[in-house]
Amino acid sequence: MIRIVVGVIACLLTLWLIGLWLSSATHNTILAAPAIPVDCGPPPTPEALRIEPVTSPTSLLTQTLQVYLGHGRAITVTSEAGATVMTGTFSAFTPTSIVISLLPNVTHHLNVAGQVEYASGCYYTLFTSNDLDGQPLTIIQTSHFVYLPIVLRDATSSVPLRPFPDTTNGIFVLNDQLATRYTNEV
Repeated sequence: MIRIVVGVIACLLTLWLIGLWLSSATHNTILAAPAIPVDCGPPPTPEALRIEPVTSPTSLLTQTLQVYLGHGRAITVTSEAGATVMTGTFSAFTPTSIVISLLPNVTHHLNVAGQVEYASGCYYTLFTSNDLDGQPLTIIQTSHFVYLPIVLRDATSSVPLRPFPDTTNGIFVLNDQLATRYTNEV
């Protein structure tokens, strides 16, 4: 008889503990889940997320993207340089300019996410890594500074070398497409 009473008490205690655990787990799950409005129906046909083609390669450390997103509320651009987020009200007909940072000497693979509000408080998210022509959103950043050595004398001659064309201050700066030329003419 005592065994039966102890068994019943153990079963009741176990059921009570399981009930406490389930109620606390349900409570935590409800708090952690975002509130979804009850009146949100299924999303309509998705809006278009379109990005104008990017300039690549570039020597700049920033680039401005032109993004089209109908009924857009947030646009996020991620790459090797980090993430850029812009919030507001965006249009499918007027581009939104988003300036992103670029790391020097890095190939950046862009991923764009656009949040669309299809009803008050009801959202869906679109993703793309291609421009409106279907090309990958890839930007190759090349170093934007080119440092050229300034040679004052040839090691085998006492004649000073001068950059061509000659400059008055002895500094000769080229962009990265031109080759360095020196002359021994004085």
